[in-house]
Amino acid sequence: MLQAAVLSKRYGPDELKSTYLRYDENGQDARYMMANKLLRISLCLMDRQVAYVPASLLENPHPDRLREHYLQSWSPLLIKWRNAGAIKQAFHPNAPLGQWRDMLQELYQLQLPTTSPQYPYQD
Repeated sequence: MLQAAVLSKRYGPDELKSTYLRYDENGQDARYMMANKLLRISLCLMDRQVAYVPASLLENPHPDRLREHYLQSWSPLLIKWRNAGAIKQAFHPNAPLGQWRDMLQELYQLQLPTTSPQYPYQD
């Protein structure tokens, strides 16, 4: 969780980056505060079986904005699972990510591929 917290400062959504910086500016141990926040977010997402949506979209959850968010989030997610075997396993219809993908496609009329944008470079 500490590594995820530090990486969220660099690569996370803008809202998480600003939260990390706010903790740091307030003299708090930003790594531990952010790790705690990420753990709470993770537990909530797993408990509710939903995908992460930034707070700004939760305040105004217009379907077009949510659709755009999921489309933008999809390629980076596939890159993380770039190994062809891992993608097949992770996005299998019975796996949580596969069920999430199917739900998003149905709700927002999306076509979410299961081939990484880095496909030619896969192991």
